[in-house]
Amino acid sequence: MNKNDRKRLAELIDQIQALVNEVDEIGQSEQEKFDNLTEGLQQSERGQQYQEVADAIESACSDIEDALSKSIRLRIENRTEGKKMPSFASIYSHW
Repeated sequence: MNKNDRKRLAELIDQIQALVNEVDEIGQSEQEKFDNLTEGLQQSERGQQYQEVADAIESACSDIEDALSKSIRLRIENRTEGKKMPSFASIYSHW
């Protein structure tokens, strides 16, 4: 992978991460709606819909973040070419 490709990949990963964060905020909003319902309403069809949406969004965001972390690892491996890879904590520190 050449320098321009690595730069474009980094830009795309940043854009995807920003979108994931926005989608996650929507999922958190749905979870809050569910949490603020009374127990009886939580058991209603509407309450279950809030919970299902929140769970689906959380799962999707997690899957995307897993894919991104693999992309980041590949990007770092290509850049370091045999050098010791940095920890994931240091990779994620800028997010």
